[in-house]
Amino acid sequence: KGTVISKNDKGAVVTLPYGVEGFAPARHLKKEDNTDIVMDEVIDFKVIEFSKDNKRIVLSHNRIFQDKVSENKFKEKAEKTKAAKATKRAVKTLKDNSEKTTLGDLDALAQLKSKMDKDEKENK
Repeated sequence: KGTVISKNDKGAVVTLPYGVEGFAPARHLKKEDNTDIVMDEVIDFKVIEFSKDNKRIVLSHNRIFQDKVSENKFKEKAEKTKAAKATKRAVKTLKDNSEKTTLGDLDALAQLKSKMDKDEKENK
């Protein structure tokens, strides 16, 4: 949680807990309903850049709900992949379990055909 203490066209300075300050660029100050964050508003921020050497903290509010959207898309993709793998596995199992024609089967069919032909000739 952070409080916007000053705002200009480039962004806003945000006070974080323990007296730490960070900067949020203007494009990262949009709420989920596409409205702007106003002065003295207390709202959640996500740290998107942290540099101890340069004493710089860059914050973003809209990255919070963008990450949720990305996470949902990732979950949907993972579920589709899992379903596709299950289908592929099921098809492979069906193919493996199906009866394969062998030369012995062909011989039995040939004998059946000759018997049918013989019976047909006798009936004529």
